[in-house]
Amino acid sequence: MTKWYYYIKYILFTLLIGIAAALIVVGSVAAVGWHYRARIAQALLATVPKVTPTPSVPLAPAHR
Repeated sequence: MTKWYYYIKYILFTLLIGIAAALIVVGSVAAVGWHYRARIAQALLATVPKVTPTPSVPLAPAHR
């Protein structure tokens, strides 16, 4: 086998390890973010003031 075979094999192996590491990091960050997403949403909803419905006023009948 030529030395080019070993270079290409080394490069492909390094790329494969790099892609696997990137997927692990991205997956971990996404999992942590998903975990805290619900907490953040609840905290934001707690800051919204509660709206009480206003009583409806009956309209006067239309004149013909």
